[in-house]
Amino acid sequence: PVSLYDHDTSALNDAQDDVVERARGLPVLVGADPELVDKGVETLQLGRSLLLACQDAEWVIEAITEDLIAKQKLLE
Repeated sequence: PVSLYDHDTSALNDAQDDVVERARGLPVLVGADPELVDKGVETLQLGRSLLLACQDAEWVIEAITEDLIAKQKLLE
């Protein structure tokens, strides 16, 4: 499963909408299996905290401004 987290609830909801919209376009764009896309979208999770969103992660992608102090604070 994929988990999303943002401390800003509005941004988190926007991210969820964006990920779902982009995923739904994959069958047309790259020929992805529509059933597989649906399964992925259905398992998309929103983390209520960074810890919950990452607790079982095998891979984490952070997307934050290129500011070292901000990144350090995010990951503390």
